[in-house]
Parts: sequence; C-alpha cells; structure tokens
Amino acid sequence: MQLKKIMGKLLIEIPSNTKYKVFQVDKTDEQSIFKTWCKIWKQEETGLIERAYTYDFEKYSPNGEIEIHIAIKYWQTM
Repeated sequence: MQLKKIMGKLLIEIPSNTKYKVFQVDKTDEQSIFKTWCKIWKQEETGLIERAYTYDFEKYSPNGEIEIHIAIKYWQTM
C-alpha cells in the first residue's frame, strides 16, 4: 500500500496483484456494514473463503454505495 498526493488530495494505492472478493453492502439498512462483516467472518469460519490478511478495505461511493473488499487466497463459489 502506498500513499500518494495528487492535486492536493491524499490517495491510497492498493496493490493490483492482490485478489479480492467484493461484498456489496445494502445501503438501505443502517446495520448493513456490520451484517456484511458478519457474513464475511462466517464465510471464513466455514471455509468458503481463505483470507490473505494483507489489505482489506471499505469503498464508499458518492452515490451511497458501499463495497467491502477482502484480500483472499481463494474462495469457493456458492
């Protein structure tokens, strides 16, 4: 991960060689971020995903959409 300053804005560069599973968050539910993390932990606990524990991040878009990106070693399709 690198921090860069471009045109006065501080940006974080995420390594492109990392595999991520992206979880969409339901923006209509105020508990949705917590519920999505519970889903992530459950998938890890049951072996559906194996997390890499490198760089996980939450992406908040101006339109209100939220994604949680989890660095993974693998995941099983359901």
